[in-house]
Amino acid sequence: MKKILLAILSVVAISVYSENVTWNIVQTTDSLKDGVRVLFGTQKLNANYVMGIYDNSVSKSNIHGVEATYDALHHQITADLSYVYTVHKDGDKFYFVDAQGRYLYMYNTNKNLSASTELNNQAKWTCSVNDSVAILKSVYSSSWKILYNHSAKLFCTYSSQDNNMSEIYL
Repeated sequence: MKKILLAILSVVAISVYSENVTWNIVQTTDSLKDGVRVLFGTQKLNANYVMGIYDNSVSKSNIHGVEATYDALHHQITADLSYVYTVHKDGDKFYFVDAQGRYLYMYNTNKNLSASTELNNQAKWTCSVNDSVAILKSVYSSSWKILYNHSAKLFCTYSSQDNNMSEIYL
């Protein structure tokens, strides 16, 4: 099964956001503490992606995928730091802040994935990790989770999954 990865930064004190660094796959939500930096990733045969940051000129109504390098076992990702998200917790809920200080955000009735400076339930997520597969569901609409759409090369929120979509790894 193709899946999306959430990876934790495995190097110490990186200050330049344009460097490529190696990230390790998150095995449990215990490692998702305040201030930890993560990537959202997925792999598809012959094409590996991480989630970019929302850019209206590129992303349109969801967040575009950016090519990255995965190791043979898919336990590590090498990707540019400009696509990093910082984890924050609010009780048992998570929110993710991009490199521009915006929250990963589900908006409007179409449940599009975007970025916002407003922190509310549309920017909060529940998170579970099973066998390295992360399930991130929106607090705003809990039947919707983040998936990767292979044909559109977008990270999106969907209420159901078909053969064109993958679950995520953190």
